[in-house]
Amino acid sequence: MTLLRLFIALALTPSLAAAQGQLRNDKPRPQEPDDEEYEEFVPEPVYPDYSFELAIGDDGLHAGFRNAFERGSGYAALELFLGEDDDWLANGRLMRFGEPAAGEPLGLGIGLGLYAGASDEPDADVGALTLIGAVDYTFPLSYPVRLALETSYAPEAACFTDATRLLDLQARAEVLVSDWATGFVGYRFTEVDLDDAKDRELEKAAQIGVRLGT
Repeated sequence: MTLLRLFIALALTPSLAAAQGQLRNDKPRPQEPDDEEYEEFVPEPVYPDYSFELAIGDDGLHAGFRNAFERGSGYAALELFLGEDDDWLANGRLMRFGEPAAGEPLGLGIGLGLYAGASDEPDADVGALTLIGAVDYTFPLSYPVRLALETSYAPEAACFTDATRLLDLQARAEVLVSDWATGFVGYRFTEVDLDDAKDRELEKAAQIGVRLGT
């Protein structure tokens, strides 16, 4: 009986090994980085739907409101400037940004702007429809840094009331402190040509400010 049991055990060993191997092969194996279907999970950053901005310079105060800025899309913004001598200038901007290539830190943007305001010296009203061009570059640091340059321009044909030309130039360096807070420093130059008057520089000064999301 002992020899018979040993013979049966030896005969069944290859069959059991084959069955165990088949069971192992039937188990799903974990994906490897080289698999074609493998995709590395990269969490998307969270941006606020809306944000408020406040900037202070030697020539006045800027307050603004805009929706989320996204590459490949853009943003809409409203802004009010309160300057010296009771000068004020409001504008609305609609911007669209693209990227030369996916993942590139460089962005290009175009847009339209509508300006309305008043100058106290001389007493004049300002109105203009502007074309806007923008370029920005982002450094992917621990606290991302974004350099941005934006120019709005309206020739005489696009101006109304007492204005005959408008130029609004702003350059900034922004630091993303968190997904909901950005600090920045920059320079703003805003000049308007008026009927029967010399050019009026509403603003020509450095700025410092913050943008907070909601």
